[in-house]
Formats: sequence, C-alpha cells, structure tokens
Amino acid sequence: MSKINEIPLGKMPLDVLLDAGYLEVGQKVLFRYLSEAGSQEEFSGYIQKNGIEVFGHTYSISYAAVYCVEKVGDQRAVNGWMAWQTEDGHYLSEVYQEFMGGKPTFSKSKNYTERFFHYPSQRDVVFIFGAGASYADGAPLQKDILPLLLDTDDPEISNSVPYSILCDFIEDNFAWDKKAGQFPTLEEVFGFLDYFIQKRESLNRKYSLGAILEIKEALIKLTHCIVSSTTSSTGNVYRLFWEAVYRYNTNISTITLNYDTYLEDAFFHMFPRNMYLDYCINLANYDHSDDIDVRNWWVNPREPILSLDNLEPISIKLIKIHGSLNWKYCNCCNQVLLTPLDKGIDLGISKADWQGRLPDDSDDICARISNARCSRDENEFQTMLVPPSHLKDLSHPINSRLFIESAEEIRRARKVVFIGYSLPEADIHMKAILKKSVRPETDIFVVNVDKSEQFKFRFKGLSKRINFISASFENFLEDEKMAEQIFSRA
Repeated sequence: MSKINEIPLGKMPLDVLLDAGYLEVGQKVLFRYLSEAGSQEEFSGYIQKNGIEVFGHTYSISYAAVYCVEKVGDQRAVNGWMAWQTEDGHYLSEVYQEFMGGKPTFSKSKNYTERFFHYPSQRDVVFIFGAGASYADGAPLQKDILPLLLDTDDPEISNSVPYSILCDFIEDNFAWDKKAGQFPTLEEVFGFLDYFIQKRESLNRKYSLGAILEIKEALIKLTHCIVSSTTSSTGNVYRLFWEAVYRYNTNISTITLNYDTYLEDAFFHMFPRNMYLDYCINLANYDHSDDIDVRNWWVNPREPILSLDNLEPISIKLIKIHGSLNWKYCNCCNQVLLTPLDKGIDLGISKADWQGRLPDDSDDICARISNARCSRDENEFQTMLVPPSHLKDLSHPINSRLFIESAEEIRRARKVVFIGYSLPEADIHMKAILKKSVRPETDIFVVNVDKSEQFKFRFKGLSKRINFISASFENFLEDEKMAEQIFSRA
C-alpha cells in the first residue's frame, strides 16, 4: 500500500527518504554514464539535505546529474532518480519505490539505452480540471481574484506601476466599494477592455487604444501575481491524483484551464517512477543550450531519453490550455521558456539583462527569472495567460497548438472526466472543442460538489452518455470503488 498519505504537504521525495532513514546526509552515490563519444564515465556525489553535492556545489538530484553530463561535453536533460546509485548498486528510484511500498522492478538491469515514449492510439481517460480542483489545494476561484487584488496588503503589488494604472481605470469606469466588499468581476473588466481592443477604438481621450492595451497587460500581470502568491506549496489533493494514476491506469491525459502549478508540482513524486510530463508545446528548455541554465533544462518527451533497459518510461500529457504561471513567452521567436522553479512575473518597469542563465555563484535558484529575456533575440519575456473574457483572443500560436492537441486527446478518449469545472459561459471555446471532439460512444463524468439543475444543464448538451458524481475532488479520489471505475481501462 502506498504511503502517499504519510508524506507531509510540501515534502519533496528526497526529503521524505532522508526523514525516513532510507538515505543519509553525506552518503556517497555514483553516476555511471556512457558519453556520446563512447567513453564510460563514473561520477561521485554526496547526499545533502537539498540535493546531491558534486564538484563542491549542491544541486537537485537531476541537476547534479546534468552538471556531470556537461563535464564530458554532452548536453542533455537527465532524470537523476534513474542515474544515481547507492554504493550497493540500488538506484535512487528503487529506494523511493521501496519506501512507497512497491517492489523494485529494474534492479537486475544496469544498462542504459535511448528509449522512445509510447502513446497508445486510444486514450482511456482524459481529465479536464477547472478552478474547483485547484481550490481544494488553496488556489483562488476566479470570482475572488479581483477582490484579492484590489484589497491587497502586499506592498510589491500596491506600490507597482501596473497596480496604480489598474486602480485608476477601475475607479473611473466601474462602481466598487472596498469597505462593503463590492467589486466588479474579473471577467467583466477583461471583457470591457477586450471590447475596445477588438473594435480598435479608444474609450475616451484619457483611455486611448494604447492605454487600453497597457491596462490589459497590467491586469494580466497582476492576476499572475495574485494566483502565484497562493500556490507556494505542493498540492496535496493533486498528489493523491497522481498516485491514483500510477496505481490504476497511466494511459490518461490531462487538460487544465488553471494557471496554477499545483498539478505539475505534485508530479515531482512521479519522477522516481520514470514518469514525465509532456506540455505538448516545443519548450526552449529542450534545446539544452549554453544560454539556458541547466536548472531549466527539461526532458523532451517527444524524443528518446536515457532509460534502464527493462523499465518503460511513461509520459503524461499536461495541456494547460489557458497558459501557466511558470511559462515565459517570447513574441519574437514564439518560444516558451519553462521556469519550473519560478512562478513570478516582474511588475517593475526596469529591464533585466539576464538571458536565461543564473549567475554561477547564485544560491537563489528562484532568482528573478521573471525578468528574463529570450536567449535568441533578447526580447523581453511576457506572461503566458489567457484572461477570462467572453471575447477571448484565441489566435495566439501557442494557444492554437494547445487547442488542437486538446481536441485530439478528447477525440481519442473512451472517457472524459471533468473535475471541479462548471463549463462557464465565458469558456464557449471549450464547449466548441468538446462538441467537435466528443464521440457518441464516449462516456462523460462530471465530478463536482454542485448538485443544482442549472449546473447540470450546462453539461447536458455535450452528450447523452453523461454521469454526474456529487463529490469533491478529494472525496472522489478517496473512494476506491469510484476511482477504480473512473480510471478503468475499458
């Protein structure tokens, strides 16, 4: 039986093994690597509280392996759990598997080969997550974002230029009362801005079209700040979800309409199981270039990876259809840089010179990557969020790619399961994708605490094979009979 419920919130896999006594601080570990030039290399490292010490510095388990690979002139991302071994020959992934109550499955093989990920032609289950799923782990609901923003006590926000611009605009154009707790909705403000943007018109002399565009960008950045400030710890419920995936069925994919990173943060406990995330876009991180710090290198699930001979790597598609807090977009080369350790965005007006590389002597892994510039063209990175509005601009090349990928996954699915999603009117694009892609024989499940007929009515037009489950995300996962039914293969 898995020990996932015994792991404190926010604990990473290495912390867990150290606390449980499965590993010790100062313990020697080895990384045997066959270089691309054909030479057999062996590296030594030492377990520390926050990673593995190599060459006099301590890095995370995977980044420590990447630095070793760099020493022989190779450039590739490595899953350190599949690379580092104890002196008695057990990979750290095996140690973690043993702790979790499983049996090591690959201790007999010590040979690396390049393995392709395999996606089945049919998907058993596609999970679609809405704000209600992340709310269980502390993320704000959409209706709460603007009140949290306008009533903030965070000086970094309240003293910023974007905040001042936004407050002036709302004061001039909307009725709101902070003391009475009465605020316009986020959807209302974005929709108002988008009306003038799409018409290519000014509101008045004060609010020209240029000013309107500036206000919208300010609101996107401020929304980013509010959501990121609430997502500082690993989501516990999402951790239960990934554990259920591992236990019941890995032939699933996920689509989320949330900006937060709870879903992927919880995935850290899957890396020791040789599981990987596929964001379904071409990340700049895949280049493994000198312009990007190795701490931002990432395994490309569309290319072969180093894996032990008898262990099949598993890739899970994570389609963030509205963007993500840890994506930085360059509108010059149309590339996205994944910043897994930085979910912030710069609210200042100063421009940083940093081009994707942290200082070599920096101990702050979360240094202001939010100020980063693209390594290809030095263009300033932008936030990558699709704001809530009835007038969504869906022409962005990244979003277009994600919509196509979402439609294809839904089309292949035997089951589509909605978690904490209400199919709001502003998401008419999702209804369009679903109507185009859901096959008549596809079973649809809606997991939500809302029992109202109005809520159910919004979904009934999607399919005749629809089932409503009145339960919270957590209760659904804890009900083994229900979870097994939903995750089942056929």
